[in-house]
Amino acid sequence: MPVKHGPQPGQAALAQEIAALEGFTTDMLRQTWYRLYRSTPPQLTKDLLIRGLAWRLQERCLGGHSNAVLKTLSQLSTGAPKRAREKLKPGTRLVRSWQGVTHAVLVSETGFVFEEKHYGSLSAIAAHITGTRWSGPRFFSLKAMP
Repeated sequence: MPVKHGPQPGQAALAQEIAALEGFTTDMLRQTWYRLYRSTPPQLTKDLLIRGLAWRLQERCLGGHSNAVLKTLSQLSTGAPKRAREKLKPGTRLVRSWQGVTHAVLVSETGFVFEEKHYGSLSAIAAHITGTRWSGPRFFSLKAMP
């Protein structure tokens, strides 16, 4: 069966409805937000209100995120990313070579041990080694470089 390309039924009306938002006042956008979302509109600029309303209109016409995507978003929003110390098990040894010198850090229950001294973060150790501010997880290759 051939795949249909081009606008589907209702998409032309959707495009017109979204285009009409550009002519709305901020108060009109806030009223539309309340009607579509059934909640008080957030304090956003006019541009962001239009984007949020356009999303909602498209969602109503074309469908929203799949259940799998919603589940992933929910899982991601339940908390901040774990810090390096929370991901590493005590006893783990991190090794990094810097300017020809090999440095080893031991992960402990309460932080990190480097050169028989206790540190609360890898960033403090990286700063000690390099003499400048570094992201400790990046310095020890626990995070990808940009």
